[in-house]
Amino acid sequence: MLRRKSNPIYYHEGYIFRHVKCLSDGSPLLYCDNRKTEVGCNALAHLRNGSVVLKRAHNGHKANDGIAKAKLAKTSLKERAGVCSKPPRELLFDAKLQFGTIPVDIGRTKENYARMIQRVRKSECDDCARVNALISEITGLMSKDIDGVLDYAPIPPQLPLTGLEFLKAIRSARKYT
Repeated sequence: MLRRKSNPIYYHEGYIFRHVKCLSDGSPLLYCDNRKTEVGCNALAHLRNGSVVLKRAHNGHKANDGIAKAKLAKTSLKERAGVCSKPPRELLFDAKLQFGTIPVDIGRTKENYARMIQRVRKSECDDCARVNALISEITGLMSKDIDGVLDYAPIPPQLPLTGLEFLKAIRSARKYT
């Protein structure tokens, strides 16, 4: 299963903006990070020549450099973890050199960062190959017996089944249960 690629975030005067979409002129439209929270900030900005230009002011919250830099540190750490193969300890050290120790340590422990890096580097889930195969490896039917206990009934004639054959087998099995 492919992972969803998150939209980039931008820092502006203690606030975080997230990229939402591109406008007709090609410039990105940015919304405040607190837009879909209980705060409901309606701040709006555009990205012009690499700088954030505020179009609508923030409401409902104040600028917080610490949290904004912590979010930047976390996203940059995720991006670097997906690209390079350094151990988590070295990645954390590089992030602390770039952003400082407080933004990196503000929200997570070393173990949490190590798990996050491991999840980023793991490109597929364990059963991805079996689930996403054109011919899935379905080897039987699960059905309830008279007592309501799940029972496994193997389908011997043709293995593995395609999706359509599986549906036909389910329909025929339901006739007899």
